[in-house]
Amino acid sequence: MRFLVLGGSRNIGYLSTLRLLAKGHTVTLLVRQEGTFSEDAAMQEYIKSGLAHVVVGDALVPEDVRKTLDLAQPEYIVSSIGGTLVFDPLPTSSPLWPTSSTMPVLLDAMRAHPAGKDMKLIVVSTNGLGQKGHEALPLLMKPMYGWMLAQPHLDKMKMERILGRASGHPTWGSEAPAEPNEIDEEPWLRVAIVRPSFLTDGNSKGDKNKTHKQPYRIGVDEHLSSYTISRRDISHFIVENLIPNYGTYEGKWVHVGY
Repeated sequence: MRFLVLGGSRNIGYLSTLRLLAKGHTVTLLVRQEGTFSEDAAMQEYIKSGLAHVVVGDALVPEDVRKTLDLAQPEYIVSSIGGTLVFDPLPTSSPLWPTSSTMPVLLDAMRAHPAGKDMKLIVVSTNGLGQKGHEALPLLMKPMYGWMLAQPHLDKMKMERILGRASGHPTWGSEAPAEPNEIDEEPWLRVAIVRPSFLTDGNSKGDKNKTHKQPYRIGVDEHLSSYTISRRDISHFIVENLIPNYGTYEGKWVHVGY
């Protein structure tokens, strides 16, 4: 299958890319920096084999996204774009609105593409969004989510609002303020949202699991009280569970955590 990965230079996007390539899929990555994978031996092998294609561009630039979409001709798009938490002096994401500013650019490119309405989009968001999401958090996590992650979470809610309006799910991100240029449209977007618990760099329990017991908990349109999940296990869920069972998760948000 053919995949386009946005946010694939690191973390969940990168880990998911390696899993997809190991299965023999073709993956196109849009990255901002020339030479992003020049010292990455594993990626270099996939690039040389023709399975991995790297496009240098910016997910905020419409022409770059359209060009990449035309090149990739993807059946699936995985977006794990996100920022880095900085204190300046209050905790904010850098860049400031990474997910809610790039998603309209991607959706515009998909609308304009002849096969855009058939492409299956997978978006990595976060848990603890909105009042109900915050209420479901473990007690010890609530202060951190309520203060340190307030601005990044607003960014994710704005992104989910955009996705919801394009896919016929108006409750998604409904606590985020409406954008001035927000429009009503007929639902057309195929999308599934992954909401991980607090992310760690731990190993994948899914890869080590030799039993039929589920290595992590999955809540479909359900808030879980969960502390953490490793980035490797989110990539495991995306590639080993969500993609093969896309019809089960399409039009839903999925909380994944231990």
